[in-house]
Parts: sequence; C-alpha cells; structure tokens
Amino acid sequence: MRTILLLLVSGAAAMAAQQEASRDFQKSVPLGPGQRLSIDHSFGEVTVRGAGQKDVVIRAALRAAGSSREDAEKVVNAIEIVVDQNTAGVSVRTKYPEQGFFRRNMSYSVSYDITMPETGSLEVKNSFGGVNMADIRNAVTVKNGHGRLRSTGCKGTQRLENSFGSIEVQGAGGDVTAGNNNGSIKIADVSGSVEARSSFGSVTVERTGQNVTVTNSNGAITVTDAGGEARLNTSFGAIAATGIAKGVTATGSNGSIKITRAGGPVNVRTNFGTIELNEINGGVEAHNSNGTIRITGVKGAARLTTTFGSVVVNDLNGPLDATNSNGSVQAALVGGTSCHPVTIRTNFGPVKLWLPEPANYNVSASTNFGKVSSEFPLTVSGQLSSESVNGKIGNGGCELKISNSNGGVQILKGPGR
Repeated sequence: MRTILLLLVSGAAAMAAQQEASRDFQKSVPLGPGQRLSIDHSFGEVTVRGAGQKDVVIRAALRAAGSSREDAEKVVNAIEIVVDQNTAGVSVRTKYPEQGFFRRNMSYSVSYDITMPETGSLEVKNSFGGVNMADIRNAVTVKNGHGRLRSTGCKGTQRLENSFGSIEVQGAGGDVTAGNNNGSIKIADVSGSVEARSSFGSVTVERTGQNVTVTNSNGAITVTDAGGEARLNTSFGAIAATGIAKGVTATGSNGSIKITRAGGPVNVRTNFGTIELNEINGGVEAHNSNGTIRITGVKGAARLTTTFGSVVVNDLNGPLDATNSNGSVQAALVGGTSCHPVTIRTNFGPVKLWLPEPANYNVSASTNFGKVSSEFPLTVSGQLSSESVNGKIGNGGCELKISNSNGGVQILKGPGR
C-alpha cells in the first residue's frame, strides 16, 4: 500500500509540475465556386461551419505542456499550420516537429475553428480528436479516428468514416454513407438515402426520405420512419424497424427481429431470437432456428419456418404456410374476398387454427398420438378416424392441409383467442 501511495503522490507531483504554453493562429483565404477545402490534421478537434461568405477563415488554438515553460513554448512555436491554394481549392495541414524533437512528459494539441463558404465542398482527415461540421451545402467526406464525428444541417452528399468514436448526423439534405469501427452510429432527419456500416456499436436511423441499408457486426439496429426500403443485417444484436414505407429485408444471427408497420413485403431470418411482424402491408417470409415467430395484421401470404419455438399468427389476411419442427402452431385468419389456402406442419406440439365464417375448405388433417377435431361441420370422404380427416368444410374449394406427428389438431371458428 505504501508503494502505491508513493507512486500516486509522485505522479500527481509530476502533473502539477508541468508548465503550459499556447498561441493562436488566424488566416483568411478565398475559396472559389466549386472548389474544395481539405484539412489534414491529428491531435485535436476540428470544427467547420458553412456561412454566407467567400473566404475560408481559419482559426486555430495551439497548446503544449512540458516539464518547463521553456520546453512548452519551444514545442508550441515549432508546430506549423500550412495553408496552400491551388486550382482545386484550399488545403490546411498541421505539421508537428519530428518525434525526436520532443522530450519526455510532453503533450501538445491543435484545435481548429473554421468557417467556409457554405457552397464549397469539404474533405477532412483527422485522428485523436473529434470532427464537428454544420451547414455545409456541398459534398462532405470525413475520415476520422479516436474521436466523435458529428454533422448538423449539411445538405450535400456525405461520406463519413470513423473508428473508436461515435458518428452522429442530424438534418442531412442528401444521401449519407457512414462507416464505423468500434463505435455507434446515430442518423436522423435525412432527406435522401442512408447506408451505414458498423462493428461493436449500435446503429440508429430515424426519419429518412429514401432507402436505408445497415450492416452491423456486433450491435443492435434500430430504424424508424424510413421513406423507402430497409435492408438490415447484424450479428449478436437485435433488429427493430418501425414505419418503413416499402419492404424490409432483415437478417440476424443471434438476436431478435421486430418489424412494425411496413408498407411492402418483409423477409426476415434469425437464430436464437424471436421474430415479431406487425401491421405488414404485403407478404412475409420468416425463418428462425431457435425462437418463436409471431405475426399480427399481415395483408399477404405468410411463409413461416422455425425449430424449437412456437408459431403464433393473428389477423392474417392471406395464405399461410407454416412449418415447425419442435413447437406448437396457433393461427387465426381474417375474412377476405379470395381463397386463402393453409398448410401447417409440425412435430411435438399442438395445432390450433381459427377460420372466419363462412368457411369453404378442402380439408386434409392428420396426426399421430393425438386427435383431429373441428368446430365446423365436415363432410367426410373415406373412412372416419379421430387421427385423420379428409373432407369439406362448407362448399370446399380452398386447400387446408395440416400434418402433426405428436400433438392434437383443432379447427376452430372465429378470431383467435
């Protein structure tokens, strides 16, 4: 304990002994129409704002700390900010002294606060510091590392990359492409499309005008109010999508999938998680290996497959094809003007099927180690058996096929319970 205390006191004394030095930099350079501002930086924040002006105004705060004020001033005065102009536009580069120039226990940083013509394009490369952008009306490209990347009110196409820090986009007027390693992504209020890729961080996308595509390796995906299609893929994380104007394709390996209010067909697949599909205006396909499938309010055909989990269907207005290996199947259909054929297969679980009245089906239902029963009158053809039924409900016409290996089969009237 005494040794630890001595180390803490020694470290605190060393920090207290550090001396600081600083200086400011400012320069204005014109940026012509269609030209680009390029920034190459490290060890500090970069803030860029678009404004109604013709010049790029560069302000920088340079800081250094060392064991003596003389050392700190030597370092801060050796840092260069190089500003160049050419036909492509304006470039700003931070040039630090060679590594051998520094002594032990020294630190340094440069923070930029830049305003530029809002109609110019922007390119930023930074590391070990955050990047903040606002009100840029042309294309933006940013590659950052070890710091937060934030964009607000930018109107052009944006291509954003980060690592070990979050990406946040608010109020984008064009398409947004964002890639992050070891950090979260949050994007909201985009008039164009969104394409996001992440690992070891969640992805949230809210209110987009067009399509959303998200690929994640080890994190959750949440998408809300997309104006186009949604294509979502993750592993070791849940997927949730609400208010998607068109169809949804979602794939997860080890997490749940929940889709609510989609205006087109939905195709989902996962392992080791539940699938929930609600208020879908189109057909659905759901494949699960070790979890429950639950759908409600689907207008279209439903094709459902799972093992080691139940299948629950409510208010389906369309054909049903459900296959379960080791679980129950419960399904309730709503009335429609056309025939909705039903096929159900399962092992080791009961089957309950609710049909709307009037019902007209050709019935073929069988089970082992259970019995088949119906609340509807059946016109039976062939030999009568409690384990197998072939016949008609009403006038027949629609195909109804149920096969079960180890459980009962019930055909019931009315809505599901």
